[in-house]
Formats: sequence, C-alpha cells, structure tokens
Amino acid sequence: MMIREKSQLNIMNKYFPMLAIETSAKVCSTALLINENEYYEMNFNKSHIHSEKIIYCIDELIKKSELDKKDLKSIAVSNGPGSFTGLRIGLATSKALSQALDIPIIPVPTFHAMAFYISQFLDNEETFYIVSKANLGEYYSANFISKNDSYEMLKEVTIINDEELEVIKKENKIFGGYTDIYENPSAISVARWAYFYGKDLLTSDIDYLEPNYIKKFVIKVKK
Repeated sequence: MMIREKSQLNIMNKYFPMLAIETSAKVCSTALLINENEYYEMNFNKSHIHSEKIIYCIDELIKKSELDKKDLKSIAVSNGPGSFTGLRIGLATSKALSQALDIPIIPVPTFHAMAFYISQFLDNEETFYIVSKANLGEYYSANFISKNDSYEMLKEVTIINDEELEVIKKENKIFGGYTDIYENPSAISVARWAYFYGKDLLTSDIDYLEPNYIKKFVIKVKK
C-alpha cells in the first residue's frame, strides 16, 4: 500500500511552490501548488496543442499567483504511460525550467497519480482498472485497489489487446482514457501524488530522465 509518512510531508513542504505538468493525454494541464491546500490550475481540453499552450499556461499561473518563476522550488511532471509526443513535450519543458531555475524534478507515474485521485471517491478495498488507448487495438492497463483514501497497485501497467479488454470490462470498474470517467489525468493530481509520495523520486540529475513509454512507438493503420 502507498503510505503517507509524516517525514515525507515535512520534507516535501520545502518544495513549495510546486509547478505540475500533465501532458500524457488529450488535455494540456498545468497546476501551481502553493501549499498542501492552495493551488492554481489551468487546462486546455483540445488535442495537439500541448507545445503551443504549455508555456502560456505556466506563465498565466505565475501571474495569477503573483509569484515569480524564481520562487518555484520544484516541478512535478507526469512521466507516463501516455501520448509519446505529449510526454516528450511535458518532460522537455520541465527539464528546461529545472535547468534554468536550478530546481529538482519529480517524475510522477501517471497511472499512480490517477489511482490516488480515484481512490478518494471509492469505498475501501474496492478494486478498479485504469485503461487508456496505446495504439490501434492496444491499451495501457493497470489494476488497483483503494486502501483508506490511498491505493495499492495489484497489477503493473501492461499492454493489452481488444480481447483482453473485453474480459476486464465484464466484471470491473474502469477509469481512464478508454472511458469517459476521469478520462484525462490532471496536473493537480500529479502535484498531490508528488507531495504525498514523491520524495524518493526527487532528482536534479535530469540528463537521463526519460518518459516511461512502456512500449516502443509504432504507427499502426486501419486495414
């Protein structure tokens, strides 16, 4: 089970204000976490605009908060799985800001951030899947169980096909990009996961930081 340790929170309080970036799906989502309870958020729900809007969103958040970019103490970025292009844009932006401001990055596993958020609304010990489209006839899938406002991963993220998805659909709750229920992860869920669980992922060694693609990029076309 993912456990929230008080020592983790004491350490993570040093990393506010925290900028959060989520570009693994359709929505270009950004958030600025001032502290555990106060935040600003800006989202664009439109495909293929991440590269166009992400800097604009960040600048707008800074303006709304009346802070300066130099006040930022850390960056939480969604690290996949998800859109190949979206993940690259989010991580490249995070790396550039990290280097310019000399602040660490917290690479957040996307499905974990989603699971943590979803678990807040489920009964204890309730199992569920997160499924999102990976390619034509392929899906990213992971299995979780809610645990007292937290969660536990029951099955790691894997690639499944249409037949395997049909089996999962028969008796399980499904969230994520495959459905219209919490279809897109949000930057605020990324930031909250980083705050509660991201201490051990804090890094300033950004040269080798890469998205977790799960699978190689292959273009498939309908026959």
